[in-house]
Amino acid sequence: DWVGPVSFTTQCLAYSVPWTDDIESVVTVGTTSFPNCWYKQNGGWESADAADNTYHDPRSGNRYLINNWTATSEYMWTPGVALTAGTSYDFKFWFVGDGFSGWTGTVFVNDAQLSTGGSGATQLGAAFISSGTTSSTSYQEVTRSFTPASTGTYYFAVRHTASSNPWYLGFDDFSVTESPNCGVPYDFAFSGVTTDPTVSWTEPVPAAANGYQYIVQSTATPVPGPTSTPTGTTAFGDTDFDLSGLTVGDTYYIWVRSDCGGSVYGDWGATTYTVPLPNDECINAEVVTCGQTVSGTNVGATGNGQSFCSTTPGSYGVWYTFMGNGDVVTFETCGSSGSMSDSKVLVYTGACGSLSCEAGNDDDCGFLSSVTVPTINGTQYWILVTGFGSGTGTFDLTVSCVTPPPPPVNNECANAITLECGDALIGTNVDATTVGQPTGFCGTTPGGPGVWYSFVGNGFNATVSTCGSNGTLLDTKLNVYTGSCGSFSCQGGNDDGCGARSSVTISPTVDGQTYYVLVTGFGGAEGTFDISLDCDVDVWTGTVNTDWSIAGNWSTGAVPGATDNALIPSNPSGNNYPEVFGVYSVGLLRTAAGSEMSVEDGGAITVSFFADINGDLSVANNGSFVQPTGSVLSGTGTFHVRKVGSGDYDYWSSPITSYSGGLVAGSYIYNPALGTDDPSDDEYDPGWIAASGSMIPGKGYARQNGWLQTFHGTANNGTVSIAVDQNPLPNVSWNLIGNPYPSGISVASFLSTNSGILDIPAVYLWDDPGTQPYGIGDYAVRNAAGGTAGGGGNVPGPNIGTAQGFKVKVAADGNVQFTNAMRTTGNSAMLFRQSDSRRLWINVTSPNGFFNQTLVGFFEDGTEGVDIYDAPKLNWMSDLSLYSLLNNEPYSIQGIGPFYQEAVFPLGLHLGMEQQVTFEIDHVDGLENDDIYLEDAYLGIYHDLNASGYVFTGSAGIHNDRFFVHFMPQSVTGIDENETTSFGAIMSNGVLVVSSKDELNGTIEILDLSGRAIFSRSNITLNLDGTRFDMSNVSDGVYIVRFAGADGIMSKKVLK
Repeated sequence: DWVGPVSFTTQCLAYSVPWTDDIESVVTVGTTSFPNCWYKQNGGWESADAADNTYHDPRSGNRYLINNWTATSEYMWTPGVALTAGTSYDFKFWFVGDGFSGWTGTVFVNDAQLSTGGSGATQLGAAFISSGTTSSTSYQEVTRSFTPASTGTYYFAVRHTASSNPWYLGFDDFSVTESPNCGVPYDFAFSGVTTDPTVSWTEPVPAAANGYQYIVQSTATPVPGPTSTPTGTTAFGDTDFDLSGLTVGDTYYIWVRSDCGGSVYGDWGATTYTVPLPNDECINAEVVTCGQTVSGTNVGATGNGQSFCSTTPGSYGVWYTFMGNGDVVTFETCGSSGSMSDSKVLVYTGACGSLSCEAGNDDDCGFLSSVTVPTINGTQYWILVTGFGSGTGTFDLTVSCVTPPPPPVNNECANAITLECGDALIGTNVDATTVGQPTGFCGTTPGGPGVWYSFVGNGFNATVSTCGSNGTLLDTKLNVYTGSCGSFSCQGGNDDGCGARSSVTISPTVDGQTYYVLVTGFGGAEGTFDISLDCDVDVWTGTVNTDWSIAGNWSTGAVPGATDNALIPSNPSGNNYPEVFGVYSVGLLRTAAGSEMSVEDGGAITVSFFADINGDLSVANNGSFVQPTGSVLSGTGTFHVRKVGSGDYDYWSSPITSYSGGLVAGSYIYNPALGTDDPSDDEYDPGWIAASGSMIPGKGYARQNGWLQTFHGTANNGTVSIAVDQNPLPNVSWNLIGNPYPSGISVASFLSTNSGILDIPAVYLWDDPGTQPYGIGDYAVRNAAGGTAGGGGNVPGPNIGTAQGFKVKVAADGNVQFTNAMRTTGNSAMLFRQSDSRRLWINVTSPNGFFNQTLVGFFEDGTEGVDIYDAPKLNWMSDLSLYSLLNNEPYSIQGIGPFYQEAVFPLGLHLGMEQQVTFEIDHVDGLENDDIYLEDAYLGIYHDLNASGYVFTGSAGIHNDRFFVHFMPQSVTGIDENETTSFGAIMSNGVLVVSSKDELNGTIEILDLSGRAIFSRSNITLNLDGTRFDMSNVSDGVYIVRFAGADGIMSKKVLK
């Protein structure tokens, strides 16, 4: 009998290569239904069909495998395939995703149908999908190559791990084939007309020996296999072919494989081509022009890639382009007869791929759209037409152009109207555009279409303003920029700084920097306005001429004053650079590079706070450039200080910081350590040593034949300190120093500042008479009392001039200070004068050309002793030296207390040789109505100096007890006898008899009428008997017999 039934399963045998499986052998799909000999090791693998449609469909046929996610590694193993050792095989399959991320997919091979059996599963290549990658909803091919080390049966597995919760992956069309000997074409590209494209690819390595075969289908199936018939072929090295007559919007499926020769073919490389609309992309935009209406469609459009531009574009759009012509242009779909019922229109500028939004619209006319933009001539505009959302359809696009009124001339930054300091202009932004305008915040956001102005900074504050405007633009905004047109840097902005109008101050401006000013209306308002520029500086224009004092030469219409700022530019009208002839002051002075300015003779400019000199500034011989205390000097310009010397010796000093010009050669400096104390040596003083190097500011230099000198460089300013030395020898300690400034300095201020180091409060200036031999007593002197002339007859005023050297005597080693507080405009017509002072200058001259002077005077705060009004006579033992005596010492200047008529000043006189000398008044100050008498004590004469000079002939030597100055009437005799009855003299036969009623003892002198003593004898006793003297050798003439004794001086005139 039969026993059974008994069931069994036949053993799975290894498949030979090539092996393929499209899963179509599964009869009933499900979680346990798989093709014969497949093995699901674990997980959510199952078979499915098209009806299941879980996120995707089979790639081919009606069956495929799907895998639901779990976190566990899920293997699906293929049947065994017999492989030969050393041969390369390709395991391939296609997979499709669900549009979610979280999958990790890998491929394994083993000689057992398990991950843990046999030799162990080996992963082939990298993951074909990673957890961080969103899976594609289109099928992709996976290929993994494997070369077995030994011949046998091998199994391939697909494993998945899900790190989150994706849904399903689909798999289809598995195969194992020998690796081809030639590669697969790749990098497909399309070019040419969209409906007649050229298909090209990159040739694989190795290249196809017999060219390529291609298949073109309008559907994705059937998928070509190894034996599929090609649509066409190309020859060896030919990597493209042409298509024609394609339909816009349709998708075409293209496969290309290598013909390796000998009936060996490579795998099919696949691509698709959807025929785009001609203007589907920006780069292929259709050109439109003014007045044109074009019919278009976005059916078949593939997308636009643009973001929000006044409205968000729809999903599918097409492109048009328009070349700007300066018109106001409207692009609209209003009135369209097409099938698109809801459209959007967006307008851009720039380049495809980097567009900038101009404007966009949705529903301007019902559900259709319209955009109007003012175009710029030569600028390309790109117009995108889309449906609302993902809507598609046909439409009509109309282009309308209106030529606008011309914009203001300064509509664009490049045509900015220049503002000068002090300008007040009328402007308008009516019909202006926003061409080139910045839009970002700059103090305030620009308000709309605006116009441009510009000005150049000058280093001072500048205020640009529409305040006080009478225009129709009632609410303005201002923005100020630097940089360049199109590349701006914000400097400031304002809205409503003065009511509804605006004002911006740049404090300070940068000299030479261009500033751009944008004027707009709030909220895009248009109208007229007034704009002004106030630079906080008076700018030299030179409109009239070169005279500083002419108001018409200045931008403000007024000459700048002591607190004003003044600017000298490099380009005044007619190159009329300023010349200063009078005395003026400014607060701040700036001269631009390339500018010129000159202070002429008698002119002076005082800069109270700051001088920024960047051009050339010339100071004439008697001009002054003054900076008081605290005034700063800067800049890169050059001073040119001119000074006139003489052909003889002058004392010089440099007014610039470092002078090494021609004046230095042949000049001398004075070293008091080497000086002589011998006042009788008027020919040589070893203190003089040759100078070298650059002149030191504040130091004095002696130079013969200086003539005209010009000092070029940077002027000295501020405190200048110069070292001085005291010599322990008497009559020395004299230091030669000098005025270091390009201006005069006050003698009184200099003496006051340095009172602690000066031994004698006076300055001594070389006053060369221009004759030889030179006398070292030829010094003019100035102190608080006034000044006396030296050998040249020049009386020093209250100021020491520019580049003037002088001597001072110091009480100790240390430093003499020069400061800005000493500086003065100087004026030779102004005499130094204290209140209630009375002064007398007396000269002595001789026919030899010698000259000397002394000053005596009365001062309210003077004393009978040595004080600030007294100045000793320097080197008084010269050929002719006049001085007053104080404590038996010679003084060039002597001042006592307030005036009184009984005052007497003793005078001293040194004669280097016998000579005729004339005393006379040089000038007076405060003594114009007072008597002035010179007493000759030797002759008993009181001479009225207001009436004439007094002449006498003196012998060589010192005459310190003979002459006195009086200020009240005395017994005036002139060169005549005294009226006395006790004294008598008679000349008879060459014998002089002198007698006296009373016995007298004293000295007798015989004088000629010039005052010269021709006979003198002391210890003479006179009585009634008479004393006889032999006068036989004396020429005939009139003589004065003078007797000086205890009872005074008596005289008688005699005739021989």
